[in-house]
Amino acid sequence: MVDALERLEERDIKMFKSKLRDVAVPRGNKIPRGRLENADRLDLVELLVEFYEEKAATLMITILEGMGCKKNASNLSKGMDVLKYN
Repeated sequence: MVDALERLEERDIKMFKSKLRDVAVPRGNKIPRGRLENADRLDLVELLVEFYEEKAATLMITILEGMGCKKNASNLSKGMDVLKYN
């Protein structure tokens, strides 16, 4: 998941954070704005896993696709498929 974020420009990271704040999530478990704003790429992944557990990668893929980052989303999806079968 970190690799997918590493491939994003800084402006895309800001957009990712914005979309993450606005996304509808089950049980209303949104990441607090203060923790999200200053998070670097690694922190973002840790927050995603902390708040969304096994749904973190799927949520990340959905956001990346919504941003038009289809290649990053596809690579992450393929990586998740590999993990499922190992």
